[in-house]
Parts: sequence; C-alpha cells; structure tokens
Amino acid sequence: MERPGRKALFTGSPQGGAQPVTEPAKGIDYGFAGNLSSAIDAVISGKTGVRLDPAAFDAPLRDLVTSINSMFERVAAEQEVQRQCTTLFGENPLPMVLLDRSFNLVDLNEAYEDMMEQERDRLIRMEATDYKIRLLKGDKTEKTFKGIRTKAELEIVFADGRRKIVEQYGIPVADATGSTISAYFVYNDVTKERSEAEEIQKQIKKNEALQRRAETIVQENPMPILLVTRDFKIVVTNEAFVTMSGIKRDDILKMSARDFKISNQKGEGLGAVIKEKRKSFGEVTVDLPSGTHILEQYGIPILNAEGDLANILIVYNDVTREREEMEEVNILKKRAEAFIKENPQGITILANDKHRLDLNKEYERIWRGS
Repeated sequence: MERPGRKALFTGSPQGGAQPVTEPAKGIDYGFAGNLSSAIDAVISGKTGVRLDPAAFDAPLRDLVTSINSMFERVAAEQEVQRQCTTLFGENPLPMVLLDRSFNLVDLNEAYEDMMEQERDRLIRMEATDYKIRLLKGDKTEKTFKGIRTKAELEIVFADGRRKIVEQYGIPVADATGSTISAYFVYNDVTKERSEAEEIQKQIKKNEALQRRAETIVQENPMPILLVTRDFKIVVTNEAFVTMSGIKRDDILKMSARDFKISNQKGEGLGAVIKEKRKSFGEVTVDLPSGTHILEQYGIPILNAEGDLANILIVYNDVTREREEMEEVNILKKRAEAFIKENPQGITILANDKHRLDLNKEYERIWRGS
C-alpha cells in the first residue's frame, strides 16, 4: 500500500475501499497546514531562516507556531553544524577516514586519496589482502571504539610493494547514549621523515664505527699523538704521548699545545695547517718533565662537513736518540779529523784499492820532500 504524502496527513487519503473525502473535516485550519507543510519542505531541503509568522494565525495557534519556529532553529543549527563538519572533513588538508564499529569504511576525504595514491572508489572496494598494516608503536585501533582518543604509528605495505609510515590519531564519535558508534581517524604521512631518520641513524652508526676505529688508531698507535682545537686546546691524547712526556693524561687534557716549552724549531709550524688547511712538517725541541725531546712534528688538518678546519691532529716521531747518536758521530768525526790534521806524524788514509782518501799536512810535506 502506498504511504500517504505529507499533505495527505492534512487533507486525508484513500483508505481501503472507502470513498475519497469530499468535504473538509471540521476544525482543521488548512491555511496553517499548507504553510507548515511548505516550511517543513524548505527546512528539509537545507534552507535556513525558515520561520512561520505567529501573527498570521489565529490566537490558539500562535504558541504552537512559536514552538515550531524553535524547532526550525534547532534543525537549522544542526544542519549548519553538519555542513561545517562535512566541509571540515572533505576539505581538510590532513588525510581522514570515518569507520564504523566493524571497521567498515564509511567515508574518506580527498587528502586520504592523495596519501594512499588511490581513487575513492578503489579505496572503498579495497580488501584486506590489498595491503598489510603493522603497528609500530602506540595504541591499537580498536581502543578508539572504547571511547578513548588514540595515537599510533603504522606501517602500511601495499600489494604492489609500496610502503608508507603514517601517524594515526583516533577520535571516537558517540551517539546520544554515549556509545561509540564510529570513529574518525586522522593521518600524517611521515614516510619521508622516517626514511630520512633511518638514513641518519645508519649514518650515525657508521660515524660511530669510524669514530671507534679512529680512536683505536690514535690510542693504540705507538707514535705520540695529540688532537687539538683551532686554538690549540688539547682534546685527545694517547698512551704513547703520556709515556713520552711524563705527564698524566688528565693533566694533558687540561693543557694547550702552547703550554709546552719549545726551545728550538725547524721547518713548518702548525700555522700552515690553520692558514692553508694543509699538512705540515717540522722539527721541534721540547722540554718535558721526562726530559728534552727532539720531535718530528706532522700537522694534519681535520675538516668539518662545510670544509672548515675543526681540529688538528699532531703526530710526533721522537728522534731524540737518533739526533744524539748523530751528534756523537759528528763529534767522533771531528775528533778523527783533528787527530789526522793536527798530528805531527805524517798520516794518510787509504781505500781498499790503495788510493788516498785523506792525508795531513805533515804527510804531504814528507811526500813532497821525498
């Protein structure tokens, strides 16, 4: 049986085999009913500001008209809220979906389409086999349907191999009884950030490994080493330098390279490293608690990522004994030369093949006079 239309509620409609009403029922204000019907239609269609004028009706109907107007105002307010929610959802730059308690997709916005790189119809039809979701951290999705706001980070892996990392924020939606009937989920695609963070972590681990290797090279190196800042403050030393210098490690790390007393210097100083950011080589004679040392000094610039000088690695080679032995040899040589040159006896030095290597004046006099 066809349902009666709204106007039929006021004018009557055929019922069963009964004849149509041919005369208006007494007591019904058909003008009021028509105005009310038109106003209801306007409100349902979304028009705002629809009102009935109480003064246009008889006194007994005016209180009813006022109540009806109040109802229209509430409906209009609810419709406005609905329009705002619809706009907020649809035009939101953040990806959003609306799910029911069974996790069925009720609605989604354009930003969600962009994030998922799929069209709306395809997303609505997607099956569980089309992607896999893994909870990385935070709350489970079902917790939202217990009326609790949730936050989680998810990994979504699609059947075609695409992978996304998203932050998910769950917002429960309750009905009039307070039961959660659905939930909004807002997403933030952090795939790029997490990928970059992973690369940074890999680089950090690589740098840490290189740092440990460098520290091992420095600490276990048999050659004395210092690492200093641009202003020559000592930040790293090794056991070889501690042993050579006779200074405790903790005390060395409180010092500047300028604190060492240098009595003699040859070749390049560390100024070439600072000014030209290049390696330098020289020789210094340093007075240390362990004694006076003659050191070959190698300055190596350590640059930062921007190419600026960050530190100076100074490697020393203690040549004190070699220089002392060389000095002794020179002294002996000079003594031998003096013994030969100043000797009153004629002396010559012959090579294996009997040719003269050296002779003194007396030998020369004797040889010429013979």
